Amino acid sequence: MFVIYALQYCPYSERAVRIAEQLKLKTNVIWITHEEKNKYKKLNNMNTFPQIFYYSTPKSKTPTKIGGCDDFERLIKTCQQVNSMNLKDKALYDICKQLK
Repeated sequence: MFVIYALQYCPYSERAVRIAEQLKLKTNVIWITHEEKNKYKKLNNMNTFPQIFYYSTPKSKTPTKIGGCDDFERLIKTCQQVNSMNLKDKALYDICKQLK
């Protein structure tokens, strides 16, 4: 599941939420007010919004940091390209590991 900390009235936050909705991704959107902004900057060690994370399972305690809207879009595009190649998960893992 993706968790999106979205800043109210932020066009990048709105875009990330809209993309997640269009792709029907499992998402928990947490709308942040401008008064709460600094709290979440410190909490998530990120200066911009949206702040996007991925939890691989519902019980995951440590999320994978995706980043902001541009990072989210880049990830989606990359995944769509990989999916079009019809690789098996193990092959993809092995390839990515070699490209570190």
